Amino acid sequence: HELLQDGTGAKKKLAGIKSQEELEKLLNKTILDEEESRVVRLKSGTRKTFIEIGEELNISERTARRRYKSALGKIQANI
Repeated sequence: HELLQDGTGAKKKLAGIKSQEELEKLLNKTILDEEESRVVRLKSGTRKTFIEIGEELNISERTARRRYKSALGKIQANI
């Protein structure tokens, strides 16, 4: 299940979201920790870079990327 491992389906799903309401519905169906949720909202809702997200959340760029990847895996499991 390569699709599940790389999160491609979740990335496409997030890319297709047109409104904050759609994003919230998807996130409400997925159990994410607070930091994962915030990273996804910032990445998807504002199209910020991981550097910008890290600065805003006071975490490293690498940590922001990891939280996003982790969240994608969880979202993928729900779609």
